[in-house]
Amino acid sequence: MAALALLGFGVSLAIPSLLAAVVGAAPPELTGVAGGALNASRQTGAALGVAVLGALLNSAKTSITLLVAAGLLLAGALVVALIPVASTRRPLVRDR
Repeated sequence: MAALALLGFGVSLAIPSLLAAVVGAAPPELTGVAGGALNASRQTGAALGVAVLGALLNSAKTSITLLVAAGLLLAGALVVALIPVASTRRPLVRDR
């Protein structure tokens, strides 16, 4: 239970930073589209994740399912860690 609470706390800290990065990287005329695309992809990923892990829980042992979930989280973390940081960054606050 504590691990789940820690995960929820970490995600709640990460989402605003992710939204600021996505909206800051988009051209000014597409910031709404960028924010909407981020939210849609988050919701789709969450729904697919629950469906896949639910199917695994229904067909396999709990320990196997948790190992698969941990592997997927680790793979996602590695993908994010390997994404190169953009060399030029635009400020998040724009003068209009």
